[in-house]
Formats: sequence, structure tokens, C-alpha cells
Amino acid sequence: MRPGLARLLLYLLLGFSAGLPFYMFSTVLALRLTEHGVGLVVIGFFAWVTLLPTFKFLWAPLLDRYDVPGFARFWGKRRGWIMLSQLGIFSSLVAMAVSSADHSLPLTALFAVLLAFWTTTLEIAADAWRIELAPTQDEQGPIVAANLWGYRTAMVAAGSLALIVADRAGWTSAYLLIALAAFLPFPLLA
Repeated sequence: MRPGLARLLLYLLLGFSAGLPFYMFSTVLALRLTEHGVGLVVIGFFAWVTLLPTFKFLWAPLLDRYDVPGFARFWGKRRGWIMLSQLGIFSSLVAMAVSSADHSLPLTALFAVLLAFWTTTLEIAADAWRIELAPTQDEQGPIVAANLWGYRTAMVAAGSLALIVADRAGWTSAYLLIALAAFLPFPLLA
């Protein structure tokens, strides 16, 4: 059985939501820090945040084992984690927007780590839910393709659109715009 258009759209948006933050805590953040006069050595330390998603294999068993209190009761384990991570991504991006002057680098680092954490959580939960929703290979292919297309499109959007907005309206506006865009799948999940 082939997945429906609604499911493909949902996974396109989930991929988009997971892809947007990656550049915001990596490349875009490095450019922001450079603009604020932060030294290259310190920016190099910030680059370590991008390693967090590579440790999915450590975090995934916990998501598989535990429900999100409150969320799982209404939406189930997978959607509960997805919804919590969507809120975490949105909140982390808003926090990065509010602190976009980078007066406190430890605070900026904390928000970047939180953003990477919630992004990784979204990817893990969305992958697990996809496997439950589409258990056969025939069903998996189109959903994986939609998810990857959304992810890659988001990386381009964050890598270019966020910089255009930052150039014209400032870093706060750029991060707020990406926060809103990353939140797109949330209403479809409820």
C-alpha cells in the first residue's frame, strides 16, 4: 500500500522542521559570531555542537523506552516526542533570537546545544514513527524521500534565507523567522 498524500506532506514538513535548525546552530551561528567579533578559536569550539546529532544512537533507546509525561497520554509515544521536540526547537530558536547580540557566549552556547538536542530528538522520534506508520519497504521509500527532500530544502532555506533576513532586519528577525518555519508541522500533529 502506498502512503497517502497527507502522510507525505507531514513527513516533508517534519524533514523541513528538522533541517532548519541544523544550519542555525552551525553555519549561521558561526557567521553571526564572526560578525560580533568573536575569535575563530571560540567559534571553533562552537562547531563541536554540530557533533551532537551524531550521537543519536545513545539517545534513541531512551526515546524508545520512555513516554513523554502528558504528551504520550494524548498523542502516543512517537507523536508525543515529536511534539515536545517541536516545542523545544521553537523555544531554543526564540532564545537564540533574544540573545542574538551574543553578550553572553555561555548562554549562546547553551541555546545552541539545546537546539541541537531538540533537533536530534525530532529526527529520532520522526524516524521511529515513520517505521511504525509504514512498515514495508514499498511504503518507506516515498516517505523517506519526502522527509529527505524537506530536510535538504530546509538546509538551503536556513543557509540563505536566514542570512538575507539577518542582513536586512538583523539576527533576531532571522532566528524568529526560522523558529516560525520550524514550527509548521506542529498543528498537523495535534
